[in-house]
Amino acid sequence: MASGIKAHSSGDLGSATELYFIVLGANPDHVYANLLIGILFFDKKEYQKASLHFSRAIKCNPDLAEAFNYRAVAFKELNRVDDAINDYSRAIALDPSLHEAHFNLGVLWAEQKCFGDAIKAFRASLLLKPEDQDTLYNIAKTLSNMRQYSLAIPEYTKLLELNPCHELALINRSNAYAKLNDHSNALAGYRRVISLNPKIPEVSHLINALSGITTKKPPLGYVENLFDNYAATFERTLVDELDYQIPSLVGSMMRRDYAVNNMISVLDLGCGTGLMGEAIGDLDALVVGVDLSREMLKEAKITKRYQELFHCDIQQYLSSQVLDFDYFIANDVFIYVGDLEDIFSLVKKRNKRSGRFIFTVELNDTNHFILEQSGRYSHSMSYLLKIFDRLEMQVLHYEKVRLRKEFNSVIIGGLFVVKV
Repeated sequence: MASGIKAHSSGDLGSATELYFIVLGANPDHVYANLLIGILFFDKKEYQKASLHFSRAIKCNPDLAEAFNYRAVAFKELNRVDDAINDYSRAIALDPSLHEAHFNLGVLWAEQKCFGDAIKAFRASLLLKPEDQDTLYNIAKTLSNMRQYSLAIPEYTKLLELNPCHELALINRSNAYAKLNDHSNALAGYRRVISLNPKIPEVSHLINALSGITTKKPPLGYVENLFDNYAATFERTLVDELDYQIPSLVGSMMRRDYAVNNMISVLDLGCGTGLMGEAIGDLDALVVGVDLSREMLKEAKITKRYQELFHCDIQQYLSSQVLDFDYFIANDVFIYVGDLEDIFSLVKKRNKRSGRFIFTVELNDTNHFILEQSGRYSHSMSYLLKIFDRLEMQVLHYEKVRLRKEFNSVIIGGLFVVKV
């Protein structure tokens, strides 16, 4: 056993594995041989094998906190979330000084949106390491996720006192200020981030939004980064929390137009996780999805509602691919695009057949488009009608709709059906 530990410590993992297995051959219930070979498998990311050896170590010694802690991490990697939570809790009960177990338990609770339990675990972790930056950040971020922005800001500030260049803390504290309509502090924070790293598109876009500068479109990378980070929870948040019903509404409209035994072709622009594809899953339709976010497209692929999925910019797709569609759909997409004329022009001029363009926008009462302080674009009716008039596009239908919830209010927008 000592030879195995020596080989393990020196980095000779092959010899360590052989020596541990010799010990286990003689005594399959050897606690530490199982624990250490489990750690070897864990380090090689062979989590199933690792968890089996940790389980054997625990069977032999049910009070081995370290084995519970390691097995919890392995279970998390195997997506056995409940088992991981139980093991972290058991490890903590056996050894309350395990900072890592408290922290990882907090991360798991936060991922499950059990924010109160997450905060409790992070606070316990912080007692053990009072200046741990990861723990401070996660407390603040969890409070932000709970929309307790006034409580989150002091926590971000504590972290920034330890590390004034912590970009994520600066960004998220500024986001919290913006949510509280404290635009002065939000802008100061965003500008501090840009002084540290000028290449963060999200921050430069938000500086424009809060400064009243309307751009034609966001900086390159803004939308992709936004939704890559949001993909895993996007659908649950949008549908369950924000009461997003637009795909269902658009699907009903298309169903009323649908002729039985007549296949239709649909281009879902900014398809996201595939909500639109699922909403028309009962139709005989060839559906193509386009999105800037690879992570979103992974989720859309799982739905099996799309014959093809393209990772590219909407305008890039419209200008480079053959367009032969009955329907173009852009649900909640144009809030991330300012100037829409090129998009409509490409569809009108390049589509091989007569079709319909169904889309939503947030509305404003000017005669143009505006980059709002939220970081989203709104468009006026007069701006859209001027484009349709120039391109000879007929508005077949328009109605005001509830786009989504936002805090305690509802965002009202416009739903258009335009002949192209």
